[in-house]
Amino acid sequence: MESYGDRLQYSVFVIDIKPAKMIRLKTSVTEIIELSSDSILICDLGPLNGEGEKRIYFVGTTRPFTGHGPLVL
Repeated sequence: MESYGDRLQYSVFVIDIKPAKMIRLKTSVTEIIELSSDSILICDLGPLNGEGEKRIYFVGTTRPFTGHGPLVL
């Protein structure tokens, strides 16, 4: 992950990435993790200019969200 972006915490990274490179990143992660037990949460905050759709999705095991919707702190 460090080759794609900046480490904020042990397992938290901020990555400014184009769609094609995101596909490569997801492919790389899928080849490394144990899909039946590991989980990678990707929070797409949209373009840097603040316009566009925000999306949250998992690679590997899906984790439940509260009924209140996602909250990033």
